Amino acid sequence: MVRSAYPYLRRSFLAVLNVAVLVREAVSSLRAISSRPLPPGLPLFINPSPPLVALRRRSCIRLASSSAAAAVPVASAPVVVVYSRAGCQFCRRAKELLESRGIEYLLVDVEAEPDRFDEARERAGQNDIRTVPQIFINGGYVGGYDDLSALAEKKDQLEGRVREAERLPESARVLIHPTPSEKIGNIPGWDKKLDDLAHKLKGMKEIAVTRPLNLFAEPSGEPRDALKMSSALRRVYSLIEEKTVDGGSVDYSKLESIDEWFKYLALAVELQSVEGLEKLTDVEKRAFFINLYNCLTFHGVLVFGSPGTSLWQKYQFFKTGKVSYRIGGVDLSNDDIENGILRNGAAPFPKGDPRTALQIPLDPRIHFALNCGSRGCPPVSVFSADNLEKELRSATGAFLSASDNCHVTKGTVRLSSIFKWYPQDFTGPVDKSEQPAALLTWVADQLGEDQGETRKAIQDILDNRESRPIRIEYSDYDWGANSVDRQPVGGKQGSWLDLFSF
Repeated sequence: MVRSAYPYLRRSFLAVLNVAVLVREAVSSLRAISSRPLPPGLPLFINPSPPLVALRRRSCIRLASSSAAAAVPVASAPVVVVYSRAGCQFCRRAKELLESRGIEYLLVDVEAEPDRFDEARERAGQNDIRTVPQIFINGGYVGGYDDLSALAEKKDQLEGRVREAERLPESARVLIHPTPSEKIGNIPGWDKKLDDLAHKLKGMKEIAVTRPLNLFAEPSGEPRDALKMSSALRRVYSLIEEKTVDGGSVDYSKLESIDEWFKYLALAVELQSVEGLEKLTDVEKRAFFINLYNCLTFHGVLVFGSPGTSLWQKYQFFKTGKVSYRIGGVDLSNDDIENGILRNGAAPFPKGDPRTALQIPLDPRIHFALNCGSRGCPPVSVFSADNLEKELRSATGAFLSASDNCHVTKGTVRLSSIFKWYPQDFTGPVDKSEQPAALLTWVADQLGEDQGETRKAIQDILDNRESRPIRIEYSDYDWGANSVDRQPVGGKQGSWLDLFSF
């Protein structure tokens, strides 16, 4: 009986031994996974799966000698890396494009980790890179959004490069660490006093409506450096824009539900104590006041509702000072910022007014950066002193790419009403008879590469203006609310009836 059981026992022993070998190799593979230097909390995976599901989906553990040795390594990190910053429209487009193709990527936030921008330049081998996004596939340089888009338009080129990189063994992978998730919300210059104030504001049932709007709390009393405050405001505004703006429309209902809004309010309070604004360069002032104008619009809409379509409502919102901030001891409304500072005194301050020290030479492209809370305005964007030239040119080109803002039909050019309201900002002090030609010359120079046909049509009109008069028409401006549901926003803590008193 023992002899007859021997073959069975032998087979059972070998089976157990084989299982032990398989288990040992599986444990060895899993240990290799845990030792890989991947930082915790990857900022973004597309359609993330639970760990075990992800392991089955993306791995191939070699349990015995087989041809599977060349399979994708266990739980490999995405091979696509995007160097980005919050509030960057082209960064968003790049990420949306990758997501639409089901391509996973890692995120490097160059604001949360400023030194990483130099890393991107070094990896790309181009020291003159100044903008984001910058995109890499397994360390190989793709370029910016336009380059990624061009690659995606070629059949299977983008997906092919990604698949090729994913098939590489671990030894051939280029590991780029993403920004840890806890760093992505960092704000430069943020301190305990600001943090305490933000928490206090978030816990308040109601924030008082004051005039100016940022006097609802006392500042810390600590002088605030203008350049540092500018960086902090730009950063927190970027984070707000990232969470509330979609395609140029604003979800105002989200503002009071996100921590970044209360951090912004804390910074707005501290603007009362800012020092050294007049010492900033013209470029630094321009970026600071463009962002401040747009932030003030957000705040005004949230408190009082959309500016509306009537002249009276717009006058109250922009000119009376009800929607304004106290900044370094002086009060500034949106009208003061736009016409007194950014347009170099087009609406002059009184003689001896300290605000005159803030005025800067006009750059007409500010008209395509300032958002007044209406659908006809340029989409909400965030601007930085370091990249302001490219950002303003990009904002201008994007605005002109809309058919309502620049279009040529049968020899007639249709432009946004902005050009009718501020013609000399674009043409300079030319004779009125020369203004149409000067205006079209400026517009043609601002058109992007993708608007070559429009530029050619305008140039043809300019070349033949001696025999054929220039005809320009202006589109009706859309003063409707720029909210995501296209409905006027109701004020949270006030109404336009409150504004009838001065």
